[in-house]
Amino acid sequence: MIKSIFFYFSFFLCIYSQENWKNYFSESHFRDIEIDQSNNIWAAGLRGNEGIMGLVKYDGNEWTTYFYPPEVQYVNDIAIDNLNNIWIAHDGGVLSFNGEHWGSTKTDTLYEFQEIFASKLFADNNSNIWLSNGWYYLIFYGNNNKTVYDFKEILSAENCWIHGIDDDSQGNIYVFVRTKKSSSYHISYYIMKYINQNWEVVSFIDESIWGGLFTDFYGLHIDNQDNIWISTDGYLVKWNGTNYEKFETDIYTTPIDIESDSNGFIWFGTPNDGVIKFDGENYFHYNAETTNFPDKNVWEIIFDETEKLWVVINNSGILCLEDEDITTNVIFNGNLPLQYNLSQNYPNPFNPTTTIRYTIPKSENVQIKVYDILGREIKSLVNEYKQAGTHEVQFDHGNYSSGIYYYTIITESYRNTKKMILLR
Repeated sequence: MIKSIFFYFSFFLCIYSQENWKNYFSESHFRDIEIDQSNNIWAAGLRGNEGIMGLVKYDGNEWTTYFYPPEVQYVNDIAIDNLNNIWIAHDGGVLSFNGEHWGSTKTDTLYEFQEIFASKLFADNNSNIWLSNGWYYLIFYGNNNKTVYDFKEILSAENCWIHGIDDDSQGNIYVFVRTKKSSSYHISYYIMKYINQNWEVVSFIDESIWGGLFTDFYGLHIDNQDNIWISTDGYLVKWNGTNYEKFETDIYTTPIDIESDSNGFIWFGTPNDGVIKFDGENYFHYNAETTNFPDKNVWEIIFDETEKLWVVINNSGILCLEDEDITTNVIFNGNLPLQYNLSQNYPNPFNPTTTIRYTIPKSENVQIKVYDILGREIKSLVNEYKQAGTHEVQFDHGNYSSGIYYYTIITESYRNTKKMILLR
């Protein structure tokens, strides 16, 4: 059944955290991280200064390394089934590890992929393994059988990409698929559910509905309320089974890997801003500028059973955040709380001028800059010391063309970005 579609656009406060992280293997490369049924941490190592080319396991006390067989040169992803078998997708196929011994590589998976690497693994609640190459093939391994699903054929598409796979609390499996027509570049999006050994469309989104805003998709996650979250350039998208909500993150922020905690908060890694937590209203940043986070480029994140957050950082090993205590940068003035805020410009859309209002809880240096849709700075509206309180500044279109622009406020401890539209 195709569900109805409704979009809700929101802009939220960005808040910076002051947390400390434990860093393991700080000079080594890792590609993925997973948790087994015994709450052991497993990470897929790559070549690094510490010479790790294997799986590493943390049992809460110490790390153990299990080196890869010679045929493994590069690992794309790992998954762990309910029997605690670890599966790795590498440049030669799929390989299993039972904690002591390596199995044989399933080289037969590659003939469907036309020499494209096996890139994504998923283990469902029945210990079945799903393998994707990121394009249109999805291979199912279960009960000693293999089934190949061709989504180009299923959706009658000229071009097709599988962007994520996850299961809900009932064990239902979903994928997010994007298709494109070569002749017209027309793009469509599908959420599909595995029903009776077949894939069925449960939501269809046409490019015209999305407004052409989204170009790249990075993942799919199902939270503990069975909401489906999709990550794309600059946005988080939530589907509750009926309606869609689209949350703009930041002009510089692209969600890569999404996870949720027991409180229902959404966490995501980014390639340029570390880890960010989203509580439905505010964004809390964990990065090198606000903590001892060693690098902004995050590859994977995951929570263990004790709610510790584990993070794989490009070139900087594995991080663990054990205790979270967010500082919200709220200052009280008399009986009323005064906090950072960047308001939506008014009017919006605008021509020729618009007003931007902002609030700062303490006297400090403030910058407000305007960027075009490509992220290029085109105007500096404010760059001076301001007293605590609420201020306004006007932006005149000048010789700028019609379109989408972004304005950003920058202080020592606060940064936020909003979108505005110029119509000439």
